[in-house]
Amino acid sequence: MMTDPLTLLLAAAFTAGCAIIRAFRHRPDDVTLVLGLVLVCLVNLCGAVVRGRMDPPPETGPAVELIGDRPVQD
Repeated sequence: MMTDPLTLLLAAAFTAGCAIIRAFRHRPDDVTLVLGLVLVCLVNLCGAVVRGRMDPPPETGPAVELIGDRPVQD
């Protein structure tokens, strides 16, 4: 049976994370800080992905209108 590469990567990352947490179990404050930062980064990343899929690209503003009204010079 073939495994999905993304699943294999996620399993490896999870296992590495567990090993790191176990190695630093005598320093719980540091582990908590790092896990908090990772959580904040993941939430921001997920929010950016969701927003990118839902919203159309923003207009650049009045500059688009000004460029469109410029007379053509021959």
